[in-house]
Parts: sequence; C-alpha cells; structure tokens
Amino acid sequence: MNIVPPSFRTVEADGASADARRSVYVLHGIFASGRSWRSVARRLAEARPDLRMVLVDLHGHGESLDAAPPHTLERCAHELRALHAVTGPPVAVIGHSFGGKVAMVHSEGFPVETWVLDSPPGRTADCGEANRVLEALRALPEPFESRTELDRALNSAEIAPAVITWMQTNVDAAPGGGLRFRFRRDVMADLLADYRRTDCWPSALSAASPIVHVRGTRSDRWDPENWARFRTLPPLATLPAPGSSSIELDAGHWVHIDAGEPLLALLIARLARPRD
Repeated sequence: MNIVPPSFRTVEADGASADARRSVYVLHGIFASGRSWRSVARRLAEARPDLRMVLVDLHGHGESLDAAPPHTLERCAHELRALHAVTGPPVAVIGHSFGGKVAMVHSEGFPVETWVLDSPPGRTADCGEANRVLEALRALPEPFESRTELDRALNSAEIAPAVITWMQTNVDAAPGGGLRFRFRRDVMADLLADYRRTDCWPSALSAASPIVHVRGTRSDRWDPENWARFRTLPPLATLPAPGSSSIELDAGHWVHIDAGEPLLALLIARLARPRD
C-alpha cells in the first residue's frame, strides 16, 4: 500500500537552533486544517524553542484533499506515520476533537506522548453538530457564490453562531470564481462515520506511552458512557506518565479557545519534557 504523507506547515521560534528542535504534531478537528492552530502553535513554540510545531492537514482537509481511500482514522494514522520520514518522528502529538481520536489511533502503532483535547475515546451514537453541519453543506453547490450563501445554509440548520463564524474561515476562493471548502464533503462523511464507530478505550487504558485526556467541563461531546469511563482515569501528575491520565478545564468543546491560557500553561510546562 502506497501511503502518501499529509501536507503540513511548521511553526518554530525565531532564532532557535534548528538542530535542537524536536517535532510535535498538532492535529485539527473535523472541517478544519492545520492553519487553524497557527496562533496557538506560535505561542507554544516561542515559549518552548526546543520544539517545532508541525501543523498537519489531515486526510481530506486543507492541502491534503487528494487523499486516497479508505477514508478512515486508521488511514489518517498511517499517513501520520509516513510523515515521520519527512519531519523526523514526533516526540508528542496534540489532537483536538476528531484529531484527538486520530492521535490515539496513531499512538497504537507508534507509542508517543499524546494530548487528546476534548475527544471521547469510545464509540458515539452520533457526532451531533458536526453531522448537522455536514448535512447543511451538502445542500450547497461547489463552488458556491458567497459567504452569505454559506451563512444562510448553516442558519437554516440552526447551527450555533460561533460555529457559523468559524466555518467561514474554512473556505477559499475557487479557481473559476466563487468559493470552495477547504475539505472534501464526501470524505468528511466517511471520516465522521468511522469516528463514531472507533473505540480507542482498550488501547488508551493499556497504553505504554503517556496519553493525557483534557476535557472541557462545559463540553457537550461526552455521552454518559464515555463520561463515566473518563472519571475513572487518574488525574494528571506532575509529568505525564505511561498510561492514560485526565485533567478538566473550565471550557466547552473548544478548549484551546475557551481555556487558551490554562491550556497553554499546561502544555508549556509539561509537553515533551525529558523524563529521568
């Protein structure tokens, strides 16, 4: 099987020695792309010049639109492992939402410190708002004429205003005029279906590498079963230790926005620190 690495961009501190930097993969959520993490990555790199942030465009997103089937989390993980040959193996992986579960699947084949931001590890009945967004987008032609047209489609599906504003950032000018999405809608449907049916709890609970699960206390993404299992995880210690641990931040699902400062402080202090 010929696995093509995903597209990516790097964020590094100015003036730091390139030879001393170690790679940290940053994985976005569904519909997004690596560039949506640029500001967070910049602050993290400036505070930790020993690290290079690798902002990945996951399978079917951003500049990885030509990703070949199957459109699954396992395929995403294989593509990340192929990226190791380009960037060097990462010393840590940070993943939000959909990207968090991809990070967990990646760690099954390559044990590495993994930070999972508000991504329930187990199976889920549905993907809530993400499914409603996708259904609304399917009604639009591509390319479509304007952001007003996108606004209208999402408003008709009663999508939250903050999500509508964010979705406006995930479009580009189409070559022949109008706008196009920075993701493939057909691929998103397959990825969301695989996200729902993938259960990462077995590997998360027996992990040989550190997996830190960060949950927003006001997040609406946790069903009772995933929430109950999350509460059995030990709290995060001074440094991440092998196996899964947990921490909660006062935030909704978008923990890197709602609790940006506490999350940054946490990552700056503990991310990819050498262990004795």
